[in-house]
Amino acid sequence: MRVTACVTVPAAPAINASRYPSWLRLLRVTAWVHRFDHNSRAKTDRRSGPLTVHELRDAEHVWLCNAPAEQFGPEIAALQQGRRLPTGSYLHQLAPFMDSSGLLRVGGRLRHSQLDYEAKHQVILPAKGDATRLLVTDHHKKLAHTGAEHVLTHIRQQFWVICGRAAVKRYTRACMVCRKRSARPMPPLIGDLPAFHVGDPAPAFTRVGVYFFGPLAVKRQRKREKIYGCLFACLSTRAVHIELAHSLDAGSFIMAMRRMMARRGKTKLVCSDNGTNLRAGERELRQSLQQWNQAKIADTLSQEGVEWKFNPPAAPHFGGVFERLVRSAKRALSTVLGDRVVDDETLRTAVTEVGALLNGRPLTHVSTDPDHYQP
Repeated sequence: MRVTACVTVPAAPAINASRYPSWLRLLRVTAWVHRFDHNSRAKTDRRSGPLTVHELRDAEHVWLCNAPAEQFGPEIAALQQGRRLPTGSYLHQLAPFMDSSGLLRVGGRLRHSQLDYEAKHQVILPAKGDATRLLVTDHHKKLAHTGAEHVLTHIRQQFWVICGRAAVKRYTRACMVCRKRSARPMPPLIGDLPAFHVGDPAPAFTRVGVYFFGPLAVKRQRKREKIYGCLFACLSTRAVHIELAHSLDAGSFIMAMRRMMARRGKTKLVCSDNGTNLRAGERELRQSLQQWNQAKIADTLSQEGVEWKFNPPAAPHFGGVFERLVRSAKRALSTVLGDRVVDDETLRTAVTEVGALLNGRPLTHVSTDPDHYQP
């Protein structure tokens, strides 16, 4: 039953709530102060022993009555006088009322509901205040430091905090236990980009990173064979060229390297990991270049050798430039082919189309402004 008549709000004790770390500590101190005040006035009915549940509830009632008075004083005065709230008030949409004990509660349309009275008409609390902070912190600790949504759900069973979700997040973020538990180690400072990444501009595929991926299954007559993808990523433009290698030996890699250079142009720098096939490929490639020079075919190939840079051992993150493109290529291939085993010609077509797909991706942000340039 709603009560809009004038009610007496208990006076707040001379206690600074900001000094207390928990809601229970504040209630116990308030209850001891009230007991001392009662015993100093009473002559016969003196209280002794541990604090009772009734005394703790009276202490809680005092703080719940006085917490909204600091922010909603005009609204409480209007309700006590039977006047309507101003439309600009935070409490206007809650249809608040003052109950017989002086608590400011939410109105609503659940008067005939079978819910508990505390759940139907929650006690209204301001978003900021010591009482709200201690209540949120107390529920957060009782719920084993769970998230803000879980804490807000339990608080709503009895209290209605103005801007409750923001208030709960504000006070739970300050929890040192949660901050220590969710802390992440500071990542080390990443070194400068290599000179061949940000050096002088050069044509595409002048400096490339090479990486093998697979195996990919192909169907040849009645049996399946393994085939591997060799991805060449331009270190300047992030362009991609994918070749198929029939094995992981050095000869197959040399053939893939020669096909790439025949289609994309002369490569001056190759960056790769420490794969054994790539180390052998470097040696065989140098020998092949020497033989080409001895065969006097300088009119078709450059006289300069190919510089090769290997990443440090046990450091796969050094090849993040081309390994990220390998992930995109494998994802596109798995989307196109799925679990199907295709023949050699179909696989070569799919790999070529995946390379074209990666080369057509935007390199910058797609802006919504029509005056901006296209990516």
